Amino acid sequence: MALFFAVGALLLTLTLLGKTRGVIAIVSLHLVLSGLFIPLIGFLFHGIPLLSAAYNFVFVPWFSFCIVPLTLLAAANNIMGFSSDCLWLLLDHALLPLDLLLPYASSFWAPMVHSQLIFVVVLLVIVLSFKWLSTSMTTAVFVVFSTQYFMMHREEKVSVHFLDVGHGLSVAIVQGDEAVVYDTGRATPTFSMAEAVLIPNLRALGVKRLEGLILSHADNDHAGGEADLKQNMDPTWIRRPEGGGQANSCIRGDRWKWGAVDFEVLWPPVRVTRAYNPHSCVILVTYQETDRTYRLLLTGDIEKVSEILLSRELEPLSIDVMSVPHHGSKTSSSRYLHQTIDADYAVASNQFDSRWQLPSPIIREQYQNNGSIWYETGRSGQVSFQFIGQEIIVSTARSDYLAPWYRQMLRSRVE
Repeated sequence: MALFFAVGALLLTLTLLGKTRGVIAIVSLHLVLSGLFIPLIGFLFHGIPLLSAAYNFVFVPWFSFCIVPLTLLAAANNIMGFSSDCLWLLLDHALLPLDLLLPYASSFWAPMVHSQLIFVVVLLVIVLSFKWLSTSMTTAVFVVFSTQYFMMHREEKVSVHFLDVGHGLSVAIVQGDEAVVYDTGRATPTFSMAEAVLIPNLRALGVKRLEGLILSHADNDHAGGEADLKQNMDPTWIRRPEGGGQANSCIRGDRWKWGAVDFEVLWPPVRVTRAYNPHSCVILVTYQETDRTYRLLLTGDIEKVSEILLSRELEPLSIDVMSVPHHGSKTSSSRYLHQTIDADYAVASNQFDSRWQLPSPIIREQYQNNGSIWYETGRSGQVSFQFIGQEIIVSTARSDYLAPWYRQMLRSRVE
């Protein structure tokens, strides 16, 4: 697709420039091509580089007339058995300008969701149509479209997204351009699921403000990305089962409201010093849409003992979507839970073909026998639920039919 887009952009650019020659032609060609590639970059990377035209204007000729010839000359000398030390040293110095200026490029990156990209694309089309439209016509089209765009009301619809964070859990509840995150996935000293998966997906979903962060318990695969998420998105509040600190409590009986969404904590019964699996914060999320009430149950890593104690306190619950406790381990999802909770959709967050061999086939079968439609992030990728009227629309990041051929081969262990 990118190749066809590039060829089309080049042909359109040549058509627009016509017989323009000289320096003006070179500058115009560069600017028009940079503009035409904005839609593709925005669609693929959810943002646009504001200084891409300036960087390309400097470094495309620099690479074409300096870096590439030096590289080829040094390689040819090596092949012929001559010393190329001076050429490689010269090449290192030639790359210094790029090394010095590249770090500044990230400061001029503008995140952009697809709805904003539509406006940019239409504006770009209007600008490039100057050759065929009169000034008054171009102005009229721009004013009408801009008015319509900025008068559009962004509906405060609610959607839920189980992110593909490998062995771990991270769920984003999105309402309008705000979000509440339940768990962050794991982190190591050199890698964070919050930075690699959670934050980019929140931005792609159009989230501008992080309302809150709920940490089910303290294990790394659930709370490892807390620091990165706080640093990048600064949540208004944080809730967790542990006592102390600046976080709000997440214990049974806690209730709060966020727009059209209600939260109720079902477990644990008291604050703890350090929250392990049995102390996971279990939350019932309720959303009223027209004449229907949707219910989401987030369970962290609670285990059978916690489920038994929890089921004693609950009346039977009909749930639309629930997270499968403890990634589908046999230590959870007891018969007591199934007797109390009836879920239409069950999502197990896990890593494909991990060493823990989760979820357990027995647990999967139990949910399916109880009538739940089963999803696994390790197989389906990100699983998203949209609540529209009386209907739940489910989408997954991977499709059995549309996934790239190489992914299907690798996932079937074909080398």
